[in-house]
Amino acid sequence: MKLHGIIGYPVTPFSDDNTINLPVLKQMLDLLIENGCDAIAPLGSTGESAYLEWDEWCLVAKTSIESINKRAPVIIGISELTTDQAIKKAKIAQSYGADALMVIPVSYWKLTDQEILNIIKRLLRQRLCQLWCITTLQRVVLIYLQN
Repeated sequence: MKLHGIIGYPVTPFSDDNTINLPVLKQMLDLLIENGCDAIAPLGSTGESAYLEWDEWCLVAKTSIESINKRAPVIIGISELTTDQAIKKAKIAQSYGADALMVIPVSYWKLTDQEILNIIKRLLRQRLCQLWCITTLQRVVLIYLQN
């Protein structure tokens, strides 16, 4: 397989109840192909790969490959903290019929200060024990919060 031309990068659509919106995903994939994309890369940087739960990632990968149905090559994005998890996803994507893999290092994703604060707030709402947060090297900050 030789990749060439325009590669479409679909977003991962969500419903109001925060589940993957499969009908919209399938519609987007069809539109990308109908409008001339030569390959499709679900779960890339615009596809939320690093932020999906395991089963959500699998659902998007499988649905995308099945929906595209060999009309264009499918490049499945993988972004994991550990090599072992990346290998597991690579094997799953291959078993679903992916034509290629796009490995996205986690360091590619940069959270804004507001996104980091939102994570901290969600953790605090869980009423856990003491919470220590250390952000990236770009923002060396140590935050100590106690419920």
